[in-house]
Amino acid sequence: MEHPILFSTTMVKAILDDRKSMTRRVVKWPVRGYRDSYKTRLHLEDELPREYDKIVKACPYGQVGSRLWCKETFCHTDLGVIYKADMDDADMRLFVSYRKWKPSIFMPRKFSRITLEITNVRVEHLQEIKLEDCWDEGIRSRAESRIPDFKRLWDSINAKRGYGWVSNPFCWVIEFKVVQR
Repeated sequence: MEHPILFSTTMVKAILDDRKSMTRRVVKWPVRGYRDSYKTRLHLEDELPREYDKIVKACPYGQVGSRLWCKETFCHTDLGVIYKADMDDADMRLFVSYRKWKPSIFMPRKFSRITLEITNVRVEHLQEIKLEDCWDEGIRSRAESRIPDFKRLWDSINAKRGYGWVSNPFCWVIEFKVVQR
């Protein structure tokens, strides 16, 4: 089974450079396929250990062995598809003057160049992230600044949607390996 997954340009670069093998995505309630998904987040915290396996099986991104095709910012030109993650700053300045990038959400499957295979799925609160998880998320700073750097990255992507670091949402923690690049 294949599922699409959105990645920012920075994270696509990290995947292409073999610096990223994990991603976190907010668990949005109700979780489709989980029979007790009407429960509030507060009740769920009490029941998460007991219901954990059922919740993990309802992950909308798939299970171990499922494949994810990456959606990234792109542009379709007469010469083919160009990916923003492949551009350096000089290329970007030239390119932007005469082309418009299409956001990753609009990328069709046929233009996707990166396929991932899920190797593990779990659910945890965002703030339970460990130093080694930050490394797998593509954060390559010194140990003492890794979690603050991840926090800044997370907030730059998710805070405007109400899922900032301080809200400490439940997250799908998806580990993966690249199977096609």
